[in-house]
Amino acid sequence: RQAGRIEPAQAMRPPVPPSFRSGPLERILGPGSSLLLRMSLRQLLQRPWKTLLTLFGIALASAILALGLFQTDALFYMVDRQFAYAQRNDLQASFAVAQHPRVLDELRALPGVARVEGVRYEPVRLVHGGVRRRVSLEGWPDPCPGWRSAQGCDPAGGLKRILLGDDRLGQMPLTGLVLNDALATSLAVQPGEQVRVERLDGDRRHFDVAVVGLARESIGSSAYASIDWLNQILGDGPRVSAAMLRLEPGTDPEPVYRALERRPEIIAIGQRRAAIQNFYDTIAESMDIFTRVTFALAALIAFGVLYNTVRIAYAERERELATLRVLGLHANEVSRLLIADLALLTMLALPLGALTGWSMAKLLSLGLQSELYRIPAYLSPATLASASTVVLIAAVAAAWAIHRRVLRLQPLAALGSRE
Repeated sequence: RQAGRIEPAQAMRPPVPPSFRSGPLERILGPGSSLLLRMSLRQLLQRPWKTLLTLFGIALASAILALGLFQTDALFYMVDRQFAYAQRNDLQASFAVAQHPRVLDELRALPGVARVEGVRYEPVRLVHGGVRRRVSLEGWPDPCPGWRSAQGCDPAGGLKRILLGDDRLGQMPLTGLVLNDALATSLAVQPGEQVRVERLDGDRRHFDVAVVGLARESIGSSAYASIDWLNQILGDGPRVSAAMLRLEPGTDPEPVYRALERRPEIIAIGQRRAAIQNFYDTIAESMDIFTRVTFALAALIAFGVLYNTVRIAYAERERELATLRVLGLHANEVSRLLIADLALLTMLALPLGALTGWSMAKLLSLGLQSELYRIPAYLSPATLASASTVVLIAAVAAAWAIHRRVLRLQPLAALGSRE
């Protein structure tokens, strides 16, 4: 539109030289600052919209690089939080029918076993405000009585940890339920409110229970309670549905696994390490191709944005660069003018790219929420560093390409090209 409005006679005239003046940034830097830096700042501030759009383009390239690794980061973070930080047993032995807790003493006597905890699983229906959810109510022992930490007791000493968010841990309450955030959201219940618990097995009794806490978990919809309180309120005595075993450091789990296999009352044995490894292997196989393709495309975008930025700058300033060559400047000195602009744009765009990448990951995670899993908006420092490194490599490649073009510049031909 601008070109169409120009009169032909006006268009044939040489361009008016730009008017450069000292800006606020130069006054902040002071007269002792680098001449090359002041020239780059003036060149970028001369066309603020072009500079802002270029910054945004480089930032988006960096954000897409980070987003390509986001799903891997988020999935590994979920598994690590759920199976390594929250639940710390090495083996899980499930019984065919609920057993008396004395069966745990036999398992504690196995060589290499450091700790054994019994867990009770009770199928129930939770009702609140007309909303019904079928869940397995889990009864876990608590190393410290009460919701708050007791003096001289480590609330993180048990095999099951209640995650309250970030790295904060809670304890199993003496009475009441702890719901994870997904289940609490689906029931529209808050701590302090009552939910109806309808037992789906045994005598089918039902009772109202207070929700005393919320757990921040990324996988599943779970409800937790103290196993002692659960045994009491169900009225059928102490029972355990499974045994959680933690082994001594350095113990080979295979002998313990074979010893558990020989017990007829145990119908299923799970190894946490094997489950995590299988999950990683399955996810890695499917995510590896996606990550490679996304990373390659984003790297091409980064190089394209950076290279076209300096290529256009070269085309606009070709006569200026040729004049400097005629005045006696070396090709390396002339190319520094363009490379300095590129370096300044890249350095300014990297923090913006990290922020944009995190914002895009946050938006994507909001669309990946369900009762089965909740993808966290997590970007590891390694991912942000990888994205920044690729952008820097693309910037170096673009600088090298434009330097070669400056080396091939013919000053006299460039100065006479418009006449």
